[in-house]
Formats: sequence, C-alpha cells, structure tokens
Amino acid sequence: QIYPLTLQLREHHSWAEMNLPSWMTDNIRSLGWEKPLPIQRAAIPTAVKYSPHLSAASRTGSGKTGAYLITLHRHVTSTLELRKEGYVTPKMAGAPFGIIVAPTRELVQQIQQQAKKLFEGSNANIVRLHGGVPLGEIQYNLGLEIDVV
Repeated sequence: QIYPLTLQLREHHSWAEMNLPSWMTDNIRSLGWEKPLPIQRAAIPTAVKYSPHLSAASRTGSGKTGAYLITLHRHVTSTLELRKEGYVTPKMAGAPFGIIVAPTRELVQQIQQQAKKLFEGSNANIVRLHGGVPLGEIQYNLGLEIDVV
C-alpha cells in the first residue's frame, strides 16, 4: 500500500517501462529480478514523478528494499552529476545524499549489499555504519565522501 493513495500513477509491469538507466536495468537483471513486484510497480513511478519522500507498507520479502533503492538512485545519480559539474555547494559536499535506517545489523548489511549491486556503475559510494564494527573502520568510513549511508 502506498501513502498517500491520491498520488498513485499507472503501475509499470516491466523494468523497461520505468525508463531507468541501462546500467540500472543491467544491475536489476544481474540480481535475477525478472519483473517489478507489486510494491515496486506502485512505489517507483509515484516516487519518481512526485517525490522520493514516500511511505509504503508491505510484507517482508515483498520488494520494498528494491523499491526505495531504485527510487533513491535517481536522486543520488543526479546529484553526483551536479557534483561532477561543480554545482554542489561546500555545505552539500560533506553530506550523504541518502540515509537508510534499519533496525538490525543483519538488515543493514543486506541493504548495503543490494545497494552496491544496484548502484554498480554509478560511482556512488555506499557505506554502512552499525555497532559491532571496530572504531577504526567507522572512522575511516566517515572520512570518505559518502553518497549513501
């Protein structure tokens, strides 16, 4: 279910209908995702057309992670282009373009793995921060130019 319901657009039943960059559709295929799942068919077009600020509810394993990562990629890659062209302000330069919060370390690791696969070829730097990691690794990651945490 997508909130608010009034913003829903026509669902896309194939990845090709979503006008994603070719590197993203290649990455989606490499993950074995043949077609968008119901939450992805509804959420991705809505978020791309109106706003990436979207609330969605769906059962575990329904494709929510893919839906928000694919939506997030548009914001991150367009901002990376602006950075490359010198349009990113110093205030923006040190901040990540996306922050994903998850309740468990295992879910954080799973999300990072999927994000790295989906964003492969975009030059986005995706890091994870969670407990149980040596302080030196956390400090190293925080010192990088991070695009998604």
